[in-house]
Amino acid sequence: MMLSGHDLKLVERVNMIQSSANFVVENLEVSFNGFKAVDGMNLKIYDGELRVLLGANGAGKTTLMDLISGRTKSTGGKVLLNGKNITNWEEHLIAREGIGRKFQIPNVFRELTVRQNFLIADCRQTGVFSNVLKGIGRTLPENVQYAVELTELGDVLDREAAILSHGQTQWLEIGMLLVQNPQLILLDEPTAGMTAQETQKTAEIITRLKGQHTILVVEHDMGFVRAICERITVMHQGRNLAEGTVKEIENSEAVKAAYLGSGGIGHA
Repeated sequence: MMLSGHDLKLVERVNMIQSSANFVVENLEVSFNGFKAVDGMNLKIYDGELRVLLGANGAGKTTLMDLISGRTKSTGGKVLLNGKNITNWEEHLIAREGIGRKFQIPNVFRELTVRQNFLIADCRQTGVFSNVLKGIGRTLPENVQYAVELTELGDVLDREAAILSHGQTQWLEIGMLLVQNPQLILLDEPTAGMTAQETQKTAEIITRLKGQHTILVVEHDMGFVRAICERITVMHQGRNLAEGTVKEIENSEAVKAAYLGSGGIGHA
């Protein structure tokens, strides 16, 4: 079978990154009152890869994110980052180790300005928080300036976060994550509630992060998925049902039966 130029580039990229896998989930599970929300999930994501996680409602996607970030404690299995077992660590320790998470509902300081939100995200020393609130230090650190430029929020730096558009608020939270330079970024439905134009810009922002960070995205907008993804993992009943390119996933009979239907990924 002849591969297209795009497929060949994808194969080359996968081969390149497979030698440096940095995030692994092994037989991960969690039970709630006897129900296994995640049931022996296995996942391997390579350094600098952007992976999309698909699945029907109740498949276990958000619970998996909770397990990875420490929000929920597992009842079995492992979570490994750079070979280190971080299973069931506290959330702040996992974040310090290099995993950052953006929730579906933006979590920003709405009463503060965009500038102050960025600077608070960069706070690493006691006493810095109060200085940020006083407006001390108008020059942005290099890592903050990078996040501002990537999210294109420079024009609203001195605007209160409460009056930002929905898309701008989402980009602010993504930017606050980037300020902390996490190795692995977890994005839970980053385009929820966005307009088509905002969704397109979000796709551009996330695409620019590929290679610099390892990214796991949970998303339902299939147009967005097509715009950003290289490989997809499909969850079903708490397990890894299938992995592959968009074409491989939409042609998978198991995936069609469990989630996508006969119309394929574009009609999910």
